[in-house]
Amino acid sequence: MVIERMESRSVVKAASAPNQKHRSPFTSSFYTLFIALGFVDLSKFVLYIVKKCSYWGCVSAIFYPLNHANRAANLIYFFLWALSLVQFQLNFLMSLNRFCAICCSQLYRCRWTPKITQYLLISVFTVSFVTTAPILWQPVCFRSSEMRGIGTLTKMTTGPVFMNISALVVYYNITKVFAISHLAFLLIAYPMMCRKIRHINIKQRSQAVEIRMFYALILLSIANFLFAVYLITWDILSRRHNELAPIAEWTLYIIVDFYDMNSPYGLLITSKVVRKYSLPFCLLWRNRLHYCQSTTRHHAFRQQKAREFLVESAPKQPTGSDNEKLEGISAKENVLEAKNEAESKNENEEINIQAIVDDAIDYAHKISLITLPTNHRERSDLAVITPFSLFPTPFPRDLFELAQKVQKAYNLLYFRISNDFDFLVETFEPVAVTNESVRTMLNILKSVHAEGIKQTKSMVLARSDYMCNVVTNKETNEQHYELKQVEMNAGQIGGLSVSSRITEMHRRTLQKAGLIATNEHVPDNEPDLGTAEMLYAAWQAFNNPKAIILFVASRTTTNRFGQRHIEYEIERISNRAVKVVRIALPQCNEMIEAERLILADDYSLRLDGHTVAVVYLATYSNKVNNWAARHLFERSTAILSPTIALDLASLKKVQQLLAKPGMIERFLPEDPSTVAMLRSTFAGLWSLNDKDERSQKAIKDAIEHPENYVIKPNMEGGGHNFFDQQVREKLLSFTDDEREAHILMQKLQPMVIKNYMVRSLKEPVFGEMTTELGIFGFLVGDSRDKTVAHNVQKGHFLRTKLASVNEGGVSLGTGVFDSPYLIP
Repeated sequence: MVIERMESRSVVKAASAPNQKHRSPFTSSFYTLFIALGFVDLSKFVLYIVKKCSYWGCVSAIFYPLNHANRAANLIYFFLWALSLVQFQLNFLMSLNRFCAICCSQLYRCRWTPKITQYLLISVFTVSFVTTAPILWQPVCFRSSEMRGIGTLTKMTTGPVFMNISALVVYYNITKVFAISHLAFLLIAYPMMCRKIRHINIKQRSQAVEIRMFYALILLSIANFLFAVYLITWDILSRRHNELAPIAEWTLYIIVDFYDMNSPYGLLITSKVVRKYSLPFCLLWRNRLHYCQSTTRHHAFRQQKAREFLVESAPKQPTGSDNEKLEGISAKENVLEAKNEAESKNENEEINIQAIVDDAIDYAHKISLITLPTNHRERSDLAVITPFSLFPTPFPRDLFELAQKVQKAYNLLYFRISNDFDFLVETFEPVAVTNESVRTMLNILKSVHAEGIKQTKSMVLARSDYMCNVVTNKETNEQHYELKQVEMNAGQIGGLSVSSRITEMHRRTLQKAGLIATNEHVPDNEPDLGTAEMLYAAWQAFNNPKAIILFVASRTTTNRFGQRHIEYEIERISNRAVKVVRIALPQCNEMIEAERLILADDYSLRLDGHTVAVVYLATYSNKVNNWAARHLFERSTAILSPTIALDLASLKKVQQLLAKPGMIERFLPEDPSTVAMLRSTFAGLWSLNDKDERSQKAIKDAIEHPENYVIKPNMEGGGHNFFDQQVREKLLSFTDDEREAHILMQKLQPMVIKNYMVRSLKEPVFGEMTTELGIFGFLVGDSRDKTVAHNVQKGHFLRTKLASVNEGGVSLGTGVFDSPYLIP
């Protein structure tokens, strides 16, 4: 019902599979390509004639093979020579046969068209045979004594490849591969073709010509295969009898020359019958000749896949009351009406997933939906597409709007938490015993607080992540959705620049599929602009027009283009009044040592003599040698995003403490309704060290039912959570210090949808997936008087992963970036 509502107006029209007469694959554009291939064959034939004449012009050179004392070898040479002439005939006929078939099929299909073809082919065969057959009888006119000295001349005219024994070995090995491929073709394609030809109407003249071409192709493949076997046989014999070595050389020349003139694969590609009925080669060329090889079977297959995706890609809309059930029935009736209407009006339309994927990849490059390859991070001269889902993911509109509504309250909540020094010290002192990063951050926080805070203004750049949790009533088996927070991320967060481009991409893919792509269903999305506006607001609050903004990033981040987008947005909205300087975090220590990055006497941060107004830390590092730069930033007058205090406030321990009764009211005492709304988004969270009844009851249940819980560390970086039986094992084996470093969380049951995952250099993956919704928030405030000058919610994004994995990530290959399609 989720997808049915989404696509009732226009999705099913694309997925309909009416009984209709499909257009022939031979469209006018393909005829142009087909004729061009014919001209190419004629051009190759002309070159072939020139090549032959280069040594056939000398009559005596023809009989180089007879220059041998062994009579049996002379007979073999003569036989090979005869085969080479037959090959010449076949090459000539096949090229002209294909070209004639092309030209004749373009004429009006009147009754005399086949006769023209037949007469033309007979004439060509007669003329070519009469002009070349006498050569077969010329050897008897020459004596063996006249053959001396001819070998050198013949080798010069046959090409330098045979003067080099290493090149001879290479061509010989290539011919072995050809022999195997021909054998595979004969074993697979020919029986399949024979079965299918019985169902073809031979009176269809264009197809009849192509059937002849197919039989000619079979003959050519047999000939090539026999030649290759012949070569291999004589090569084995020549190892024992050196006098037979020239036989292998001459045979190799025939085979290589044959391939040079007339490749069977060229015929295979241009034959409609083989394309339609030879499965292996259809698969091989399906991307290049996608539109040309469509048949009724292919249409029905893709239409069925499209219908399955569009109708079954999300769970049915859960209902919780009789009214909701009636609404669902009514909605289904509307969907069926829309299907019938779409099928009657759009009989010729179909969804072509591969075409949409190809267009999406090209469009991704156009809108800069790109990233650096993981194995090429140091330079930006090479880029690949950012992994994305082909279509947006259905998401309930009421839950999406609730997430947007509470984000400003979350911004304010974490702003106040980050400015509560006593709360942070009390919370993290136990955690710092076992966590070195937390211990370092807490020491910096205490040091700066003892010295005196020089800059009371700060920023909150936050992203709250949620899941659409599906709750099932065990008694009635009815389901309903609820919004539950997974985690709060602040400071160095991802998805800021990719989100707006994913939304733009999905509006295009929906339009390509014939779906609705309005702002109502695919909402506007500009978190990169929200980030730029926050940084610009902080720069204005610093009140120094000559000051700069310092971007601190990583040298090896794959998100360099996304960070650049934010930098360019700042320049745009400030009319280039703001100078943005980008440096890598490890560079900061080098600059401090070189006294290029210093703390002036007035505690202002200076970079090469320029005052720094804002420091934006776009990357996180817990390396020991990077903490000195963070400490310097904290001591300065620069406005930071994030501060050390905000980094601590966004850890899992704070999220767990906020779930305790009365804890939110400590920071937001003035608005009970907002507190209730925030608390409704909390998932179950418990401390592993608390001895209260609430926590102990949850721990006991987690040991008995570990599949309903997950254990998370305070500083989650991906891949460190514990699921299922691991939960039981850890709860029974954790030490007290390890318990303090982790929290217990309710395992959410997200709704499962179906979609395509598109990644660079890989085929699209269709399957069941789950998704997380991220909502972005931006705040600029002053800790001195707790005032807020800038507090907005702008932008969102989805991360979608395979439903079969517990933890997925874009960098791990199991997740992609996504956007929501809002549904009732």
